[in-house]
Amino acid sequence: MKILLIDECAWGIKALEAALVPLDVPTAGVSSNDAALKTLIRGGVGLVVLALGRPGADRLEVVRYMRRIGPMRCIPVITVSERRYLPGFVVEAAQLEVADVLTTPLDPQALRFKARYLLTVHGRCGTDHPSCS
Repeated sequence: MKILLIDECAWGIKALEAALVPLDVPTAGVSSNDAALKTLIRGGVGLVVLALGRPGADRLEVVRYMRRIGPMRCIPVITVSERRYLPGFVVEAAQLEVADVLTTPLDPQALRFKARYLLTVHGRCGTDHPSCS
């Protein structure tokens, strides 16, 4: 299983990749919702790390799509956002069952810990989970 990294900036993807290197898990970085959805449809994604970027960019569109499609329903999502963009977002993220909301400046150790945990839990769940069928 790979980790899908979504950020509109190439340097943001590189920073997320660098933070996750110690996990020794393959990553795929994309900079658009369309590319993210194509990667998810191809399969093999065990975790999504979603950088929310600027306000107004609807990055949660990807999560809404995931929650409607069988096997994608159970893929955990971690979002990364600037603290100032959080008002109202946390409730919407919780309604979409986002696993965690991290803020910048990002603590790489916290991201690794949460990613490792979610990959382990999701790996045990697999697609046999009732909500994933």
